[in-house]
Amino acid sequence: IAEFDTGKPLELTTIFVDKNKLDKDIEIPILSPRISIGEFYIDKTEIDNLSSLKIPLENKVLEMEYVAIDMLKGMEVIKRKWNLPVPQDSKSVIAYYSHQILKQLSIGGAFANFHPIVKRYVIKKLFTKEVNLEDPRVLYKLSSIEVQEKLISLFVNALRDKTFIKREPIRKSTIKLSKTSAFVWSKLVYPANKCIFNYVPCDSNYEVAFAKFLDNAGDVEAFTNIVVKNGFYIEYISEENHLRFYYPDFVVKLKNGDYWIIETK
Repeated sequence: IAEFDTGKPLELTTIFVDKNKLDKDIEIPILSPRISIGEFYIDKTEIDNLSSLKIPLENKVLEMEYVAIDMLKGMEVIKRKWNLPVPQDSKSVIAYYSHQILKQLSIGGAFANFHPIVKRYVIKKLFTKEVNLEDPRVLYKLSSIEVQEKLISLFVNALRDKTFIKREPIRKSTIKLSKTSAFVWSKLVYPANKCIFNYVPCDSNYEVAFAKFLDNAGDVEAFTNIVVKNGFYIEYISEENHLRFYYPDFVVKLKNGDYWIIETK
């Protein structure tokens, strides 16, 4: 059961535009999407341009050794070796690789078209020569972790940029801070002279200190901490290849006319 202190009231602050500080207004541009998720398409010529991993074929089988030791006598009593079966269906192995590549690229619904492309690469370019998928040596190599990692990495790195469409953003409109409706803030605040609001909304003591710094800086004309309510964000692609939205901490207008967006850490 959750516990909380009912004796300490929650401190809420209403943030609103101070009509006496309209000269500290800032216009934030609204831009068209810079990055968007595109329809995934790839043709065989692009795969043909991928470099060969030049995996050598070897006359090997997966082998396991079993050793039984008599702990009282400290001696080996049984020692046997036997071959482990490799996957008998190369299609299932290649299908697994195809699923993993699409998963890492965050692409859905493309398996039917993508699987034959991976299969084509395995046959024609994965090894030092074109291969027959029924060759036991091919099945052995396809079952190795090393080949799996190399093949998946090759495709993911080559196709990562095809997942998204990148465009030069176009300025569509602006967000004027003076048009912001009043809102309630439950965290820290700072009463800054150079902020159009009655208080600067802050998430931490560090942001409070930074707001104080900006308020006293001689080259700063106006500033505010950006909250989600302002609707300003920047698209980016995460390390996991997902489309994400970055909300900067502060927007600053300098006396020379420059604008800065700042992240505090």
